[in-house]
Amino acid sequence: MHEFVIPLHPEGLLHDGEDNRFCVEEELDVEILNDKEITNLLDNIHENLNGRASSIVKNGNFDPLFSFMNKLNRQTETVKTYILSILDLGLSKMVNTTNKLIR
Repeated sequence: MHEFVIPLHPEGLLHDGEDNRFCVEEELDVEILNDKEITNLLDNIHENLNGRASSIVKNGNFDPLFSFMNKLNRQTETVKTYILSILDLGLSKMVNTTNKLIR
């Protein structure tokens, strides 16, 4: 299991992972994706997060979200809104799950 350390800068998540910290395994070049590929990828992540709160920290979901966030200023307003709604869903589910565990 990896430890999740909140970095001071986004680049801190690009660490090579040698010290057992959670990090991005593969940064996706989101600028080469067409609209359909972006929608399919985000739909898939959204579906995964609806299933389990912890899915947000699985690299198959986290890495693309990180990649989109890293290039957020280059995304359309529609994509930005979708990404933020996915993050809201994932983080809300994580907070709800955490609350249940500590009660």
